[in-house]
Amino acid sequence: MGKMITCPRCKATLPPASLRCQFCGTDVSKLERPAEVKVHRGYVAPPWVWTWYTIVCVYWMLDGAFQMAMGAGLLSDSRAYERIVIGFLLIVIGGGLLFRVRFLRGVAHILCWLALLDGFLGFLLGLVFTVAVGPIAYIFAFMSLLRAALSGFMIYLIAETESHFPM
Repeated sequence: MGKMITCPRCKATLPPASLRCQFCGTDVSKLERPAEVKVHRGYVAPPWVWTWYTIVCVYWMLDGAFQMAMGAGLLSDSRAYERIVIGFLLIVIGGGLLFRVRFLRGVAHILCWLALLDGFLGFLLGLVFTVAVGPIAYIFAFMSLLRAALSGFMIYLIAETESHFPM
């Protein structure tokens, strides 16, 4: 309901849709009406955010499947059970992000912050080791910076979609 208006004659408070004062009969149709107050419904993320959020969730799951296949020896000659475990966790976290499980969103958020820090550290180490290793260290530095950027992007996506998850 909008703000009320006041009758100029009897000073009664009236609904904004009134044309005559219901108490004294004065014509109030010419009175200025207060502007309607719009209800703020909260922040709504742009549609592209949800598209990229879904793409990154699927990427986590595909990366997990790739890690599991590598660990099982399907794509390489060696077996590494820790890769199977990491791959399984990536699939679970990616699925949790996709199906909006709050706890797994928190886990992904922490992992992204760690990957962001690791990426910046790798970038700095890559730049430092160019003297000892040579130009190949620039590739290492670039890949670390790329990993940091992707992690930062995921942190951004998690934050942008946070208002859509119940507390």
